[in-house]
Amino acid sequence: MATILLVAATLAACSPDGPDADPVTDSVATTAPTDDPAPDATAATPTAEPASSEASNAPQALPADRCTPAGAATTEPITLRIWHVLDGDVEPFFDDVIATFEAEHPGITVEVVAFEGSYSDALEQLAGLDPDDRPDVFMGSSSSVRLQYDSGLFVAPSECTGGDTPDALQDLLPVIEHTYTVDGTLRAAPYNVSTAVMLYDRNRWQAAGLDPDDPPASFDELEVVVRRLRDSGAAATGMVLYDRSASWLVEQAAAQDGRLLVEPVNGRAGTAIDGVVFDDPASVANVERFRVLNRDGYIYWAGINQSGRDDLLRLADPEEPSGLTLHTSASIGDVLRIIESGAIGVGVDVGAAPLPGNAPGGLVGGGAWWLLAHDDPERVGAAWSLVDWLIQPDRVAELAAFTGYVPTTERAAASPVTTAGWAAAPALRVGYDQLVAMPATDAAAGMQVGPMVEVQRALEVAAAVAIDADQDPAEQLRAAEENAEAVLDAYDAIFGGD
Repeated sequence: MATILLVAATLAACSPDGPDADPVTDSVATTAPTDDPAPDATAATPTAEPASSEASNAPQALPADRCTPAGAATTEPITLRIWHVLDGDVEPFFDDVIATFEAEHPGITVEVVAFEGSYSDALEQLAGLDPDDRPDVFMGSSSSVRLQYDSGLFVAPSECTGGDTPDALQDLLPVIEHTYTVDGTLRAAPYNVSTAVMLYDRNRWQAAGLDPDDPPASFDELEVVVRRLRDSGAAATGMVLYDRSASWLVEQAAAQDGRLLVEPVNGRAGTAIDGVVFDDPASVANVERFRVLNRDGYIYWAGINQSGRDDLLRLADPEEPSGLTLHTSASIGDVLRIIESGAIGVGVDVGAAPLPGNAPGGLVGGGAWWLLAHDDPERVGAAWSLVDWLIQPDRVAELAAFTGYVPTTERAAASPVTTAGWAAAPALRVGYDQLVAMPATDAAAGMQVGPMVEVQRALEVAAAVAIDADQDPAEQLRAAEENAEAVLDAYDAIFGGD
C-alpha cells in the first residue's frame, strides 16, 4: 500500500494538467504498479454488465494544442527518447526497426532505452523524473491503462490527428481497443500485444497417447490430459503452474465466461468501486480442481517463475519433464529459436493451443506506446510520427511473425509477412485466434483499475496459497477480495476527487 501511495503522489506532483485534462473524472494522479499484481472479501454474485458502461465510455472532448502534427512541425533535427521493456531476441530486433526509421527520417534521431525490469519498474522510475528528463514515448502495460490515464502525463493518439482515431488503429481487434479505451477515447497505440496460451511438447503428448492436434478445450478435458501425461509415464508431472498462471484460472476464466471481477463494469466507471468478486462458485471450483491435482502430484509448482522461463525449461527437463504450461504468447518465437539452436530441448516439438475454458478467448496482455505530454507540442507531434510509423500494419506484422505477439489489427493479420510466419510456425497464430474471438465488453477486456498490479497480486497470492499450500480456495479468494478492495478504496479516497 505504501508503494502505491508514494508513487501515486509523485505522479500527482508531476502531472501538468490532471488526467488528460478530460472533464469526465476528477482524479489527478495515479499509482504505479509494484512488479507483480497483488491480493480479496465481500462475496458477491457476478452480474451482467450494466448499460451504464457504454454511457461512461461516451467520447469526450479532448484538450487542444498538446500535439502539433508532424506535417505542421518544424523540420529542425530532433532527438526523441523512447523507453521499452522488450527483451530476449526482440531487443536487437527492435533496434533494427528503429535504425530503419532513422534511415527513412534523416531529421530524427531516436535514443532507445531498453529498460531492464518490468513495466511496473519502468513506470515507477518515470514517476520520479523531472519533466525534461522524461522520454517522449513510453511502453506501458495493458495492466496500467487506468493508472497512466489518471496520471495526466500522457497524450492520446487522437490529439495528434484532429480528434480522429489514427488510420493505423481504426481496425484494432475489438477487445484490444476496449482494453485501451478510457472515457470513450483510445489512450495509447497498442503494439506488442500478447495473451496467455497453452504450450507443450507434441512428442511427449504422442508418447502419452494424446493427439497434439486435438488439445483440451475445457477444464474437464484439461484435467484428463494432465492426469494422462503423468500416469502414462510420458512426463514426471502433468502440468506446470506458478503464481501468475494460477491466477489466470480465475481472471482469464471470468473473461471467457463474461463475468465481472470488479463492480461496476470491471472498474471502467471511474476510480470508485462497489466491490470485488473473486470467490464466485465457478472460480472456487476451478481453483479447487487444481488444488486436488497438485495434492495428488500432477502439478509442478514453479513459484513466482522468477526468470519468466522456469516453466518453459521444465517442459524440456531431461530428468523430470512436465507435460504443459500456461505462458505468454510473446515468448513463442524465442522458444522456437532456442530449440532450433540446439541449446536446450533437443527433440522438442513445440505445440501451442488456446487456453482451455468454458468459451474461447483470453485477456489482452503486453503493451502499447504512450505519448508523454511536453511543453512543446511540436515535440509531441514528432514523437507521434515515430509511433505512427511503428504501428503501421506491415511493421506490426513483422513483430508478430518474429515473436508470437498478436497482430493488433485486421490489416496486420492479413499481411503476407504475418501469414508466411504463421505458415512456417503455426504456434505463432494461437494468440491471435484467442483475441479475435473476444467481444468488446467490459468483462472480456478484464479489470481496468488504477492499482491493477496490486489487485492482480492479491489474486495471485490467493490462488498460490490455495493450490500450493493446500488451503481452502473460497477462504483465500475472499481474503484476496478484502485486500483488493482496501487498495482500491485507498486509491479512490486520495485520487477520486470527491
